[in-house]
Amino acid sequence: MAHGNKSGDTGVIPSGTTRVKPRQAAITIDVVIPAFNEASCIGGVLRDVMMARRHDWFQIQNIYVIS
Repeated sequence: MAHGNKSGDTGVIPSGTTRVKPRQAAITIDVVIPAFNEASCIGGVLRDVMMARRHDWFQIQNIYVIS
């Protein structure tokens, strides 16, 4: 099946036009981890948080471990 290509679908920007980067929402979070969790659980939570941070999903302001 052949697919037609409309002018708006090409992704080409006409010369003299500047592309404005879409604005992103900045979310700042505090991470709170209960100290009664096993060390491996705390480590897993921290790994997940740091992995998500690498993808710029949010900004970490503070990390607390509470008892």
